Amino acid sequence: MSHSDYVSSVAIYREVVSKGYSFYTLVAAFNQYARFETAVPEEELVLEDVLRSRTFPTFEIANAINVFAALQTMRPTYSALLMVLLRLSDTDNTAEIQRKYPYVFQEARARYNAPGGFLADEVPF
Repeated sequence: MSHSDYVSSVAIYREVVSKGYSFYTLVAAFNQYARFETAVPEEELVLEDVLRSRTFPTFEIANAINVFAALQTMRPTYSALLMVLLRLSDTDNTAEIQRKYPYVFQEARARYNAPGGFLADEVPF
């Protein structure tokens, strides 16, 4: 993961928060993006079992389509998407993401607390 992944995650986070999208709308859009744009294996998708058990209202489906379209133009990495979900998730979902992707969780936490998101071994611009 790189500093640019972190910067992408911050930009996506600001965008989705400003539009008021729900956490599950983002998970659905992120998983679709990961499936089709980043070739993430099906078993690696985040919270897919939770999505299957959830009924989505029509407005959430429309929002997920909008987020998916925006992601196609932004082209973030899967790690950047996971960092966004970590910022927006509740305690249970954070624990699930942390269990499945401990390295992303640790780096997201370190970058969040680091000045400008730069880790100690990285040189700012």
